[in-house]
Amino acid sequence: MYSNDRILRRQAATSLLLMSLSGLLVAPASAQEDTGTTRVNGLEEIVVTARKREERLQDTPISLTALTAEVLEQRAVANFRDAAVFAPNVSIGRRGASSTQSSVFIRGIGQPDFTLTSEPGVGIYVDGIYVARSVGSLLDFVDVERVEFMRGPQGTLFGKNAVGGAVSITSRQPGNRLAAQAELTAGNLNRRDAKLAVDVPFSDMVRSRWSFASFNRDGYQDLPYEGGKSGGYERLAARGNILFTPSDALSFNVAVDYTRARDDGNPSTLLAIGDCAPGNLCSPFVAALNARQASLGRPLYTAANWVNPNIDVGNQSFQDVSDTDVFGASLVARWDVSERLSITSLTGFRSLDSYFSADSDGSPIPQLEQQDYYDQDQFSQELQLSGRLLEERLSWLVGAYYFKETGDNVNLLRFGRGIVDFLFPGLFQDDTVPFRSGGDIDNRAWALFTQETFRFTDQLSVTAGVRYSSETKAFLPDDQYVYEMRRRGIPTAIARTGARFWFDPLMQSVEVERDIKEWTPKLSVEYKWLPDFMTYVSYSTGFKSGGFGQRAFPGPNVIVNGVNSPRTAPTFGPETVQVYEVGAKFTGFDNRVRINGAAFYTDYADLQLNFFDGIATRPQNAGDARIQGLELEIEAAPTERLTVNASVGYTDAKLTRLDPNARGVTLRTQLPFVSEWQGGAGVGYEFPVATHSSLTLRADWSYRGAYSADPENNPLIRQRGFGLFNASVVLKPAASWWTLQAGLRNATDERYVLAGGADLTGLGGANVGYSTPREYYLTARFEY
Repeated sequence: MYSNDRILRRQAATSLLLMSLSGLLVAPASAQEDTGTTRVNGLEEIVVTARKREERLQDTPISLTALTAEVLEQRAVANFRDAAVFAPNVSIGRRGASSTQSSVFIRGIGQPDFTLTSEPGVGIYVDGIYVARSVGSLLDFVDVERVEFMRGPQGTLFGKNAVGGAVSITSRQPGNRLAAQAELTAGNLNRRDAKLAVDVPFSDMVRSRWSFASFNRDGYQDLPYEGGKSGGYERLAARGNILFTPSDALSFNVAVDYTRARDDGNPSTLLAIGDCAPGNLCSPFVAALNARQASLGRPLYTAANWVNPNIDVGNQSFQDVSDTDVFGASLVARWDVSERLSITSLTGFRSLDSYFSADSDGSPIPQLEQQDYYDQDQFSQELQLSGRLLEERLSWLVGAYYFKETGDNVNLLRFGRGIVDFLFPGLFQDDTVPFRSGGDIDNRAWALFTQETFRFTDQLSVTAGVRYSSETKAFLPDDQYVYEMRRRGIPTAIARTGARFWFDPLMQSVEVERDIKEWTPKLSVEYKWLPDFMTYVSYSTGFKSGGFGQRAFPGPNVIVNGVNSPRTAPTFGPETVQVYEVGAKFTGFDNRVRINGAAFYTDYADLQLNFFDGIATRPQNAGDARIQGLELEIEAAPTERLTVNASVGYTDAKLTRLDPNARGVTLRTQLPFVSEWQGGAGVGYEFPVATHSSLTLRADWSYRGAYSADPENNPLIRQRGFGLFNASVVLKPAASWWTLQAGLRNATDERYVLAGGADLTGLGGANVGYSTPREYYLTARFEY
């Protein structure tokens, strides 16, 4: 009996797998929560719950892109930054030294900084639970059912208002039979990955799924002065999910997850030095450093000495580390009170503990070294009531949301003799002097929201929603001081005639607070011209909270009557958007072609950008902008074995007003990380091999236009347009319990900019973090 069940399971798995191979590309949109799929001829018909209720994909008036687990496997997608290349008008870079930090931009709107005192512009959700911080969010996929990129403000139905869009990651749910899946991957850079997932049903009412993973890779940038590499990682991850269904109307889903990352840190390449050579931009800090170096007979901090044309060799000598621990727990409960009324509760807790560091001067000379200690805890509670009325013509949802967050981010900057001698001549003796900045946050938010759709006729529907949000943000800058002064007992007020100084403390150790209250309405009209052709127009709004600047040094403090007067914590206000969108969704030719498209116009007010304030950076309101563009996604299954897809995204973003305090930008400045054009194409074909076996070939190409890595558009760190080419081959033998996949990622070895900073006349250098080089891999998958 056991043997027959096993054979039946394998045959069923083989049938499902072969069915999915006939349509390798999934639909370019999916749900916020569970999805169901059925196959009709060529393409899948997908049932989604993007609006918190079940409806066909092509009936959902939302611009979004989704990739299911099968597509993620075919394209060797490790995390949602890799997946973003397949989503029009979506880009993901990074800010800072953390290897697990993501800087997500959708339609030109994102996050300028990773500090705890600023907010992300794109919301990230794991199984419906909001992930508040970008640090710790870029983790490898462990047991993912799908990942979705939703474009435009998601301010009505989502737990936390998202001004630019949302990324939703949905995990696999427990099955009703004992089953297991394993995956082993080996590749260049000594890549060694392993995954295991097991379904364990305890009874008809209690099911569970347990997932474990290990990810390992060597670095790809040599650090001869440090004696190691940068860009490698060692990560362990685990997830447990228990589903309890005491009745058909009641369910409780408990999930816990943990990730431990011990990474080398992000590779960084030194491009230029403001070394005061003839024709160069000059940094006074570098001049002071080189004067000291010359007097001691040491190597100078100059481009000739330390700028290496090989981007895979770095001259930095300070530790390059990124350690992160992430823990999460959630409870999702659903009660179908009746056929027309449901109650859903989402409770979530997440904890983040991280340390990361970098040698920002890019040389063996200690000029600028930075470390971050980053801790955060969050709790959220969401309650939803939904149902149908008026002979099911009215679909309604009302909800409430509560969020609380505490955390501490300490940034330790070690300045070398150039900066110290220039600012404090003759005061300090050590080669490096540490300055601390940062402090504690205590944020709270609550919201009430509702959204209703009324179907006037079988063709015409109107959707209206509104959300009221109230947020309180508090920041205590109690980690702002000159560490060297504390250690050596130097008085905090040091007199020197006729000058302004930087003294301890650097900021007033007084809690500052901001209250933000905002209404964000949404309205859309949908019309079905044919059963498989729908158009919609919509108006939606969103906002992102203001915050505080936490990097204080060097801040101008003035001695008044012998008393040190540190600055108060700088603040910046919220940003808001109003988005007008027109879209269409079409399926035809016997369900073998699907075309989805949208055009949008965004009024973007008080946008937040990250500018240099002295030699530190902090977010500020830069002014207003208008952003317009389009997305178009096409997929087709001309035959049962062939699938093709193509997409294009266009974004035209322009500043229309500048804030008086905005520095280094003009109305012609390009918004950071925004490409005018993005697009791609892919093709997959399944060849029959022997009896009941198949060989599937897949190729994907993506393109992204030029973009700047900073608000000032410094040409040194600007990325030109580039294309990426990936390819894979999958062997599925008649014995369907195993498959073998081999592939190439970034086959042409394109090295593009993920992050960058340039301040030749201030800090004295320009650095860039480049993407991973060409990768090849071999993956074996097993299923029981």
